[in-house]
Amino acid sequence: MSTPTVSFDVIYSPEVAVQAAHTFREYRFSRYGVLMIGACVVNALGLLAALWLGARPEAASTLFVVVIVVIGPVWLLYEHFVWPSRYVSRLLRLLPSPGRVSLTSESVSVETRKQDAVIQWSKIKRVLETQNAFLLVLYPFAFLLIPKVGLPMEAYDALHSKVA
Repeated sequence: MSTPTVSFDVIYSPEVAVQAAHTFREYRFSRYGVLMIGACVVNALGLLAALWLGARPEAASTLFVVVIVVIGPVWLLYEHFVWPSRYVSRLLRLLPSPGRVSLTSESVSVETRKQDAVIQWSKIKRVLETQNAFLLVLYPFAFLLIPKVGLPMEAYDALHSKVA
């Protein structure tokens, strides 16, 4: 980064947040989707094999496996269709609009409704860029949004240089 700290104001619009959540969902499913679907298939095949080999359907262990086999695909459907809108709602409740973001070479500081959140760059797993925002991927189930509207060139260069 050319300057030690770049601070700027951002506006978190619902439209940009929804687009970011859908982009994050696609990123997450492209990265983990085959593994999650594979786990569901393995669970189902394991249950079928156990029943074929004589497991009693009324046994507690068999019922537990049935629950896992049913919940796995339902959870995947929830994550794909419901999760984005719920996450957007949480993000918009947490982040004030307009808000303030500061970038340094070591961290990102984001104003929240309660206090500033400082996130070290080493904790950010990946930076994704969309047409309207940068997404800072923190965990497989969480991201932070930095809209591009009004983004200073120094901040854009710093974030763009971290895009994977």
